[in-house]
Amino acid sequence: MASVVEWKQKLKWKREKSLKARDEEKTVDAPAPASDLQSPPPSKTVHPQPPARYVPLIDKSLGGGLGELYRLLTKKYVQRDQEIMAVLAGIISGEPVALFGEVGVAKTAICEDIARSIRGKFFFYQLCKFTVPDEILGGIDIPRLRNEGVYARRTKNKYPEADIAFFDDFGKASSAILNTFLDAMLNQRFLNGDEYRDLPTLCLLLSSNEVPADDDLRAFYDRVTIRRFVKPVTTELWEDLIKVADFNGRNVPPQTLTIPQILELRKEAMRRAAFYRDSTELRRKYVKCLLALDEKRIFVSDRKKHKVLKVAGAISTIYFEPQPSLDSLADAMRLCAVQDEKDLATVERVLIAERMTESGEMLQRVTTAWEEFNRLLEGYERGRTENLRAMGEVASY
Repeated sequence: MASVVEWKQKLKWKREKSLKARDEEKTVDAPAPASDLQSPPPSKTVHPQPPARYVPLIDKSLGGGLGELYRLLTKKYVQRDQEIMAVLAGIISGEPVALFGEVGVAKTAICEDIARSIRGKFFFYQLCKFTVPDEILGGIDIPRLRNEGVYARRTKNKYPEADIAFFDDFGKASSAILNTFLDAMLNQRFLNGDEYRDLPTLCLLLSSNEVPADDDLRAFYDRVTIRRFVKPVTTELWEDLIKVADFNGRNVPPQTLTIPQILELRKEAMRRAAFYRDSTELRRKYVKCLLALDEKRIFVSDRKKHKVLKVAGAISTIYFEPQPSLDSLADAMRLCAVQDEKDLATVERVLIAERMTESGEMLQRVTTAWEEFNRLLEGYERGRTENLRAMGEVASY
């Protein structure tokens, strides 16, 4: 009988020891009482870990509204999917966008249609070398200067009150205008008299016929995060282009989004950007791709390395992906990593080589299979009949 009691006490002691160990594990980082502290405990750095599965904050109706706008615009503008994506990504991420291309390739029309599909204030201005800041920021308020002695601008219906601003031919702008844009892009503000005022602008849209070559413009150009080079519609799609001709001006996308909705979409995009940052697998893929671009002499500045993730988060939001993907990150690289048009092919080759996209993965597999098929075919032509079966297996792959 004593042995049974002893056995029960032993089990009870083991259970209490197990519970005590579990409690100590839970409270291992808890600080001791103030009276027992001889020196403050060392701070513990907590590294955020991405969830195993991403859970979007926005509902399907909001994501669906954005997707519907994208669908309507791509239906209206033939072969302009990437240009539309670039402008939408800029608005959702808050990063400036520039479209480059010859006259008549729908740069202005796309920007205007997207801006007008949002229920907010839109400001458009055609720049030239004679444009002065008063035309954009508003003229001096003469009555207020005379009566109150205050030097301030009349900003009604001007850039400082716009939710979205679009400036055409920014390559022709004067240095005074470019300095105004630089301060707006970097600090979201403008100088109104003797004090700075915050700008409510969600996004700055720009277009030009050519990439700036002047040194003064280069400093400004470097701060334009998203760049897209627009080409005329290719010949095989000319019939589709003619089919969508709108002679009455009625094919205008409806106002589908409000400013609060844009801000909600931006929060979602920043959460997805953080997912790219915190995911070890995605982060390492991104760094590897940056290193490959660096070897090809395509340099992405430290500032832009962060901004690419913001744009990737915005693209992932536009597609309403269940989880941020490598494809969206690759799309962001296509829009942000290029300095001029000649970089496009190099960036694309790097993305394929680093398997940054599902299409790149498929192309790599097809290329490998094709090389193997040709190798077997050469052997078969030299009399190696056993290669015939292997060729069939490669072909089925």
